[in-house]
Amino acid sequence: MYMCTVTIDTHMQYKYKKQFSMSSLSKTWLTDHLIDFEYKKYVVLDYVKKVKASYHNTALYPPLSETIDHLRELQAIRDQAEFIKSEGHKSISGFDWNTLQIRYQRPEFSDDTLQEIDKIIDFAFPRFQHLVEDGKTLYHTVENHLVLTQVGIMPIRTHEGYLFFNEESKRILYVYQYEIRKIKTLHEQANILGLEFISDYGLSVKWNYESVKQDVIQKRKELPNPAVYAISCSLPVPFSETFLPVAKRYFIRKMEVS
Repeated sequence: MYMCTVTIDTHMQYKYKKQFSMSSLSKTWLTDHLIDFEYKKYVVLDYVKKVKASYHNTALYPPLSETIDHLRELQAIRDQAEFIKSEGHKSISGFDWNTLQIRYQRPEFSDDTLQEIDKIIDFAFPRFQHLVEDGKTLYHTVENHLVLTQVGIMPIRTHEGYLFFNEESKRILYVYQYEIRKIKTLHEQANILGLEFISDYGLSVKWNYESVKQDVIQKRKELPNPAVYAISCSLPVPFSETFLPVAKRYFIRKMEVS
């Protein structure tokens, strides 16, 4: 079984965090401050509002991946809470966010705390699910507007080369050097896509895919006969938050079946 993953440029990671800093939710939000349903309800609603605003602006990442993580964590906590309920002689002492395990101790068990956690999770879980579903809908909409094109003659080795990202609405071509590496995990083999930003070009009569390819080859001698692909997007979406992350996963999947 193959799993595709991608690496993200450092400057892109910083940009993601900076733009989403106002709408991100702490990994430990459930146990931060008060474990109180009314308080946490407003924390959840505020997060939902901000993620929906990001989606409205077609900014997909990192809100989608972050919400998926929150949903998984809530499910793990819910599963642990059910186990603790069956062990009614124990009480909660905290939560280990690294292992997603509830810590508990003897001899006193707090039903009130568990009931508050249950209420908070029951409130947050379906709302996070809807955010994930809406995000996936946006993801597939963008992906359906992507087109992958081979630029020139392909060499035998296609695991490295150059990748063009074409924002059709702005007529800007972003050029990256790419490398696909395979790594083995315990249960599967993963394809890792590494990207290094090279330059950008304004598309014109002078600068098209072929002329950009020749210009890059002339300036960068380390790949004299590279594989070159272009991914174009006909939707006007944010480059860093949507086009780039969706296109990278799209490219990995296309390369696996080619």
